[in-house]
Amino acid sequence: MPVLAMSLILAACAGSNASNEATNAAGKRDSAAMRNDAFERFVEAYPADGALGFSAWTERDTVAMLGRDVPEYTQFQRRYARPSFGDGLIRFVGDDDVGARGLPAFEWNGPGRWRTAWPGRPQLAVFAYDWLARQYALDAARLSAGGEPLVSLLDPDDGAVLESEMTFRELIELLAGSKGERILDKRLYATWRAAGGAAPGPRQCVAYKHPLVVGGKRTVENMELGDMDVHLTLMAQHHEQLGAPMGR
Repeated sequence: MPVLAMSLILAACAGSNASNEATNAAGKRDSAAMRNDAFERFVEAYPADGALGFSAWTERDTVAMLGRDVPEYTQFQRRYARPSFGDGLIRFVGDDDVGARGLPAFEWNGPGRWRTAWPGRPQLAVFAYDWLARQYALDAARLSAGGEPLVSLLDPDDGAVLESEMTFRELIELLAGSKGERILDKRLYATWRAAGGAAPGPRQCVAYKHPLVVGGKRTVENMELGDMDVHLTLMAQHHEQLGAPMGR
């Protein structure tokens, strides 16, 4: 069964698409203003954990990563993105100069890394990941009516890949709204931090000691800080042993 984050994104897709159709028909708002509003609401909802971002990110970087330019993604990377938001709640991959502050986009989307767990998804490029190691990706094989790659969510605990009908901006807008805290499990994260749990670093995540797929509980007592590569590999092995490989 899909996890809560997947269910919320799926439920939001229909509403988001209906809203976009109404907006396009009315023609009352400029698309650039809509984009900036969504991005600004996101950084207000999840304060950046540092001042340095990806100001050197260009259209060439986006094309190299996605196979095409996606102006909204390029603008977000260059003007708004930081390696980490919300005390480590969600992280964005960035340029090669990110250093120890974050995870380079081309390294994380290169051979191995997250692809070890989901080898059958070569068309995806991960642009962000959250504290539970869920990967947020753009799919070059699935495009919106406007020609933008659509968002997929890869969840190591559930093993599934959600193919949403949302563009990059629509996902950021969703996260910035009331459903965002539930999608990112912000309340559980706050409980984890209050109990003395550390904020995960660029290559880390919080994992369940006893995985949910084999009956583990969604409690901080069942959580531990660990290496994200190792966690994804272990979860892929769990799902393989259960006869349900990740990415089904």
